[in-house]
Amino acid sequence: IDNPARVLPDGATMRIDVSSWAVPPLFALIQSQGNVAADEMYRAFNMGVGMLVVVPAADVDQALSVLGSDARQVGEIIPGGDEPVELVQ
Repeated sequence: IDNPARVLPDGATMRIDVSSWAVPPLFALIQSQGNVAADEMYRAFNMGVGMLVVVPAADVDQALSVLGSDARQVGEIIPGGDEPVELVQ
């Protein structure tokens, strides 16, 4: 959740829908057994998201097609917001 802010223009927020992908069960085990806070899990492990590709909204369908069946849209960039990254469900 720290890295997306590096690609954002000033005054923008990346809203990430955490329900848009399945978190691998290993991360739930690490979180529960290690007593790790959710925000730290996203910071340290990305909760199973391997990579973010940021494209203009008009190019989302084409990007998903090129990237293949494992790719999915996990969020959007919106103007304003209190934090560079906002996790929503």
